[in-house]
Amino acid sequence: MIRELIKIYLLFIALFFLGRLGLYGLYFDRLGDISLTESLLSFLYGLKLDTMTASIILVIPALLLAITPQSGAKYVGRFLSGYVLFFLLVALYVENATFPFVAQYDVRPNYLFIEYLNRHL
Repeated sequence: MIRELIKIYLLFIALFFLGRLGLYGLYFDRLGDISLTESLLSFLYGLKLDTMTASIILVIPALLLAITPQSGAKYVGRFLSGYVLFFLLVALYVENATFPFVAQYDVRPNYLFIEYLNRHL
């Protein structure tokens, strides 16, 4: 049970890290004269935010796994597979949409991103 949650957590962290690493590499020339320490700190702060995001996503699976009796484990497992897949696809979409958003607005997706989606969907 806990191993599955840890695997899912690591999957989300890897996805977010790859997105951050891609942005770092793509826009490295815009960073100016930052030190290696500042670069590493940005990844450390990013890990903190990514952990908070992944934890919020994993609250429902953790609660369901904790309170579900063995007889209902099969149904809860199916639900959780779909739940995790949904959030994984959303995270993948947002990470991919981040690159053109940064190119246009020079910031990571924020409320403008949501406003754009609301107007064009």
